[in-house]
Amino acid sequence: MKFQFPDLDIMGHFKSISIDLDNLEVIKQRGWHKHIPLGILAYIATYIVVSLIPGSISFFPKHVITTFLVFVGCMTFEWAQKGKRFIDESERFESNKDAIVSTPTLLLIILVLKLIKVIK
Repeated sequence: MKFQFPDLDIMGHFKSISIDLDNLEVIKQRGWHKHIPLGILAYIATYIVVSLIPGSISFFPKHVITTFLVFVGCMTFEWAQKGKRFIDESERFESNKDAIVSTPTLLLIILVLKLIKVIK
């Protein structure tokens, strides 16, 4: 099995997630009602670990590092979950969306962009 970095069309993913968030049935179907709380717990745990690193890391870099680590963890989980089976582009797109939704900071960015009507 060869690792390949995902091709993320960020705004395409953000727009698709924004549309999906309007429908409670879609949220339940995709399992996001489970992904989001687990992502928040992972974020809190990772933030605590990053805070324990000796030295003074200021507030903003600490959150950037935490967001990056949680996102990498979610993408790794999605990659491992598919195992050796081949998935097509539509399933890969949905898998990438799951990882984005599971990362609290990215989900918050999507909600803010939706609120200020940058994405619909």
